[in-house]
Amino acid sequence: MYQLPLQIVIYTVWLYWLSVVVMIARSRIRLGAEAGAVPRSTRERWMWLLWVPTVIAWLVLPDLAYNASSPVLRAAPWAIAHSNGAIYWLATVAAIVAYVLTVPCWLTLGSNWSLAIVPGKRTSLVTRGFYSKVRHPIYALGLLLMAATLVVAPSPAMALAATAHTALVILKASNEERFLRQEHGQCYVDYCHRTSRFIPRLAWSI
Repeated sequence: MYQLPLQIVIYTVWLYWLSVVVMIARSRIRLGAEAGAVPRSTRERWMWLLWVPTVIAWLVLPDLAYNASSPVLRAAPWAIAHSNGAIYWLATVAAIVAYVLTVPCWLTLGSNWSLAIVPGKRTSLVTRGFYSKVRHPIYALGLLLMAATLVVAPSPAMALAATAHTALVILKASNEERFLRQEHGQCYVDYCHRTSRFIPRLAWSI
């Protein structure tokens, strides 16, 4: 039996990834820019081999958390007993906020946005909006959305998916920063000095 917080978070996660598909189409059709749906670099291809099943798990596992019989897929008994509690509603609000704030980040990037690094693609260094505070606001908000999903669907399998997603986000952010440092040189180095990676107003990044 579904509870409302779980339903809302499931819909939000699906909406998030459907929006990514829309962004791919927008980049290709309207902006005439390659969206990097198929990675070119060996490093990112290896990441995609892990990221694709992780995203599929993210979409599927919350739906099973309160229905599956397997203890690996099923949420903990205490979570099922309190699935309408305040913490679940806080997680629901966090999920909605994460999605709503991600949309302007996508739009701010415009034709610079891509799923993977596209060698040879002409890009500009975006430092306005949320990017004036953190270097990877989309990834940061994605981590918040994943955390909200784990709160409302705390199964062992979902915890594994969340761990894999977090590790991949950190690896992806590092890889992009390496590339942008090569592309934009000292401008990007200076930008890194005045911003953190995921969390604003901190002197360090993770």
